[in-house]
Amino acid sequence: MKREQKKKGFRQAVLLLMGVFVLSALAGCGKKPAEAQEVTKAEGTLRIGEEITLYIEDTQYMSQVKPPSPMGYYDYYPEEEGWRYLVVSGTTENRSGEDFNPKRCYVEGYVDGEPREGKLLILAAPGTEFWDTLPADSKKGSWDFYLFTLIREEEEPEELGFFYNDGFTEAKEGEKWDHKITLELLE
Repeated sequence: MKREQKKKGFRQAVLLLMGVFVLSALAGCGKKPAEAQEVTKAEGTLRIGEEITLYIEDTQYMSQVKPPSPMGYYDYYPEEEGWRYLVVSGTTENRSGEDFNPKRCYVEGYVDGEPREGKLLILAAPGTEFWDTLPADSKKGSWDFYLFTLIREEEEPEELGFFYNDGFTEAKEGEKWDHKITLELLE
């Protein structure tokens, strides 16, 4: 009986956290876009600093974002009526000697110049769960990624912006990021 109560409590907590993410993404509509001191464009590959590379393999719309082969309890981003996720995915590698924390970066999608908050998720092979870090010295093909933003069903985003600071330091409220990499989506 206690085990079922724990499972129910855990599920409720996960759903609450996902709801907070969705509401924060929705609240992002109409806010000022993030800014960076240096802006570069990416075509097929995002190079984050000198050592981390995201190799883009697919861009698609999804009703929910979850690992491709989930097992047991897993994090996911639920379906929201009237909304969809634009997901850019592929493989990644970290040639540095330090773990990479995607929470120290920031992602925005842009629809008619308006920002939509996004996220970078790391998937460990065989794609069963999302990880908080990309381990040091990880090889291409062992780790996948999802770079995504939540948009209204009728919207077509024109680009994604990926922001980070030198040394992957935390961003301070109201300050410009050191770098922005833009990924154009419309042709």
